[in-house]
Amino acid sequence: MAYTEKYFLTFCDAENRSCRVSILQDGFTGEAIELIGQEDPFKISYDNSDDFKFKAIIESEATISLIFDDATLSFSELWTSNERTFKVEYFIDSALEWTGIVTGK
Repeated sequence: MAYTEKYFLTFCDAENRSCRVSILQDGFTGEAIELIGQEDPFKISYDNSDDFKFKAIIESEATISLIFDDATLSFSELWTSNERTFKVEYFIDSALEWTGIVTGK
């Protein structure tokens, strides 16, 4: 799969670090569009329901809070039958902190 950035969001977090959320699309060609985020636009939550403390993989989920109009982004575009179409990458000070796939939840 060849993911290319289609949308991005830049902001500073509470610790004044430079953050970037990239929404990439498989097979996309074109220029990336900058989006506007709400206050605290990116949150990660972890599934800690398992009592086994040495669990190798801990599930996580991210929420992106955006301000948008239909001319820039339509949510329906992100819900595809192929859940591998869109990928999200989250960077803090240019270092990759989190990555995941957009799912129709």
